[in-house]
Amino acid sequence: MTKEDSTIDEMVIHIYSNASLVEQDQSWDIARAIWGPNGQWDKVTANIAESDERATYKTSIKFSSRVE
Repeated sequence: MTKEDSTIDEMVIHIYSNASLVEQDQSWDIARAIWGPNGQWDKVTANIAESDERATYKTSIKFSSRVE
């Protein structure tokens, strides 16, 4: 996706099973995946955005405590 659109600097994917199970303070009940600098959200600097440097990029995945 980012090879086709280099303006993408971060991505997050929320996975939920049923909207009624999602808690009010989050938008997922199974897992959340973040692709960004060091696998964190909101860590893109101006230098990263301008240069499209992806050396520090990782994907972090957090599973809900409901998932066995």
